[in-house]
Amino acid sequence: FSFSSTGFYYVRFDVDHTVTVATNTFGIIEIYLTDDNSTYTSAAFAYFGGQSDYDQGVGGISTIIDVTNTTNDKVKFKFTEDTGTARINGSSTVNKSYVTFMKLGET
Repeated sequence: FSFSSTGFYYVRFDVDHTVTVATNTFGIIEIYLTDDNSTYTSAAFAYFGGQSDYDQGVGGISTIIDVTNTTNDKVKFKFTEDTGTARINGSSTVNKSYVTFMKLGET
C-alpha cells in the first residue's frame, strides 16, 4: 500500500479465521513496513489457532506509522499458514478480513 500524503497513520489488520482440523493448527498474521521501498520488516504480528475441528474466531493487529516519504514508505500484510489448515475468511458482502488506515496527524 502506498500513502498519498505524509503524516502519522494508524494501521490495523483484522481477520476472521477458521481452523478445520484438530491438530494444534495455527496461522500467523503480520504487518510489514519499509522506508526504502525495498526492505520490509515486521512491525506487528499475532498467532491464531485451535485444537478442535472448525475452531473459528476473529482477531487483529495494529501499528502506528510515521510516513515521511510517500515514494518509499509502504506497508504490506501477510498471512502464513504455519501448521495444518488455518485459513482467513473473506466475503463479498460483509467485512470479514480487512485493513483499516486512519491518518492521525501531520509528521
